[in-house]
Amino acid sequence: MHTIEPLLKRRLRVSALLGAVLIAGAGIGASMQQSESDWVRHSYEVLRVEAEMRAAMLVRDSATLRYAYGIPTFGTLAHDPDAAHNEADSAYEKSERLRDQLLDLTADNPRQVARLQALGGAMARLRARMDAVHESMAAGNPQAAREYVSQNGYLEDRMTARNILRDFETEEYGLLDARQAALSRWALLLWAGLIALVAMIATLLYRTKNAIGAEIGRAGAQQAQLRELAFTDPETGLANRRMLDERFRRLAELAARDGTPLSLVLLDCGGLSSVNTAWGHAAGARILRTVGTRIEAGALRPDLIARLHATQLCVLLTGVDGERARTAAAAFARDVGRAVSVIEGLDVDLTITTGSASYPLDGASLDTLLDDALAQIAAQTRTPLPSAVPHGAARVADLPRSAGGAR
Repeated sequence: MHTIEPLLKRRLRVSALLGAVLIAGAGIGASMQQSESDWVRHSYEVLRVEAEMRAAMLVRDSATLRYAYGIPTFGTLAHDPDAAHNEADSAYEKSERLRDQLLDLTADNPRQVARLQALGGAMARLRARMDAVHESMAAGNPQAAREYVSQNGYLEDRMTARNILRDFETEEYGLLDARQAALSRWALLLWAGLIALVAMIATLLYRTKNAIGAEIGRAGAQQAQLRELAFTDPETGLANRRMLDERFRRLAELAARDGTPLSLVLLDCGGLSSVNTAWGHAAGARILRTVGTRIEAGALRPDLIARLHATQLCVLLTGVDGERARTAAAAFARDVGRAVSVIEGLDVDLTITTGSASYPLDGASLDTLLDDALAQIAAQTRTPLPSAVPHGAARVADLPRSAGGAR
């Protein structure tokens, strides 16, 4: 588990860096997108003012012609020269104000500013002609007023103003299209960047999760190995006294709660000390492993087989009362000690002495039950190995000594 902390620190630093990049990128992208969006709104405002100016100029020209030619005012059949003149003046003043707005809105675009300045010249010339028309009308000379509005110069100025506004509008629409395209590109880049960063962070988190899971798995395996070492006898691979204590405690709690019978059988392998002396403790451990395997393969399935001392095994049996435990002990003494192999080609018959005790009839603790079983073993007369060993087995006392064995 000691590698998880630096792993998490590294991954957290990378995640924090990516998060900062994500936030910064989102901020920059949002700022650029906002800027482009502002420019798009600016273009729409320019086009709105330009369209309003175009309408004002049409009203101005229409009112001037109606004023000069005595055409009735809209909405009435009567000719009202003063109303037509006032309408033309108002439309001209409005178009001037709108031109000033356009100059402010397009001050950063020299081409548009030049067009608006040229438009101002044409409008000034049209204004001069409007004043001449008014003077002629005021002097009672409508013919002269009509000549002013029918001259080529007047028509050319009107056409010039219209062409300038047309070019102005065309460029502004081009700018609008470019800004909308840029806005779309920025939005696409922003989302692509965000998706890429989120994918990187997700991948990093996924790998971190897998790395942590693998580390936890390794730690779990190490803990299981340590637990096995802590609860296993290293020589025989059977459970040790620590495991016996823990298992008995759990089974005793179950027996006390459910009334399930619980017994133990203690086996003492007589003559095993001689095997240890002659062939070493590895040979004795091999014999104990064989005895444990035979007990596990018997009719009764033990809950646990534990090694207590050099020559003793303890078997826990659940669902087995005292009478059945004594029967099992007798069966173990009869069956499991026969012809146990010490080395290849050399078998021995062990003398198995047993004792049994039941919880809680014979005691409420493991130590009490073991003491009871040991007392039974001590009270029994140990039977020596037979003088004739069947199946080519050897007597323990007759085993040859190993080169390192002590007499």
